Amino acid sequence: MRSKKLLIALFLPLFSFAGGQEIYSENCEKCHGFSRQGSLGLPLYRSTIANYSNDYLKKTIRHGRPGRIMPGFNLSEAQVAKLIRFLRAGVRAPQYSNETIIGDVDAGKYTYEQYCQRCHGAELQGGEGTGKNFSWQKETVKYRHQH
Repeated sequence: MRSKKLLIALFLPLFSFAGGQEIYSENCEKCHGFSRQGSLGLPLYRSTIANYSNDYLKKTIRHGRPGRIMPGFNLSEAQVAKLIRFLRAGVRAPQYSNETIIGDVDAGKYTYEQYCQRCHGAELQGGEGTGKNFSWQKETVKYRHQH
């Protein structure tokens, strides 16, 4: 009996998002990538998904993101629920640190220009695609640098 419970506990997560991977492959993979690494659409890493409520994800999947490249999809409630369970599988909330990170400014600038600027804009103001406005972070960086 004990081994039965253990098997159920081990394999239940696999069945809880059954079908979600197929829905992802058919509808999301073209823009978000096979491994959710992003391409035309933003990355859908499990740690990123942890930041969004189920309601936000549901609205985004069903209606898209107005003014952005993300379209809405005509999926049933059950399909949306399966997709969200699949995206959340194994999700852990990101761990943040207040430690100062020392990095290579030139390498960071190059990386931003190559991979981020198209959607987030040259001044972090937001732009085409899914890029949010992150210009408020410039002041945070300036403040930390000065203090």
